[in-house]
Amino acid sequence: MTKEEMADVYAHNHIHYELAKREDGAEYAKEVSSVTIKEAFLAGLEAGKDKNVLAEWHDLRKNPNDLPKKDERFSTNVSITVMTQKNEFAWYYFDDKKWYSNGLTINPPIAWCEIPRFEK
Repeated sequence: MTKEEMADVYAHNHIHYELAKREDGAEYAKEVSSVTIKEAFLAGLEAGKDKNVLAEWHDLRKNPNDLPKKDERFSTNVSITVMTQKNEFAWYYFDDKKWYSNGLTINPPIAWCEIPRFEK
């Protein structure tokens, strides 16, 4: 789905109203233009604040070589900690070409993503 299509769906599913006044002073709920909502959604994507995409998933069925990067903090050839499609923390050991979780060898995941980090 393209960014434009995502913005259209978001605008369609999130109708917003603002308080407005008529000429006689009476207040009413005025629908906010879907164009405004769409522009706000696209601006949020541009700023990296898309709440609907929490992580970038790497699908190993599409590319078995799309492995996590090496964790430079260690002298061993181990990857950074990632999360698999089963919501388990895992590491890839490049020397023996196996996946591990909780110190045990696991079946290779079909997908993995980097664990989001809190940044101030």
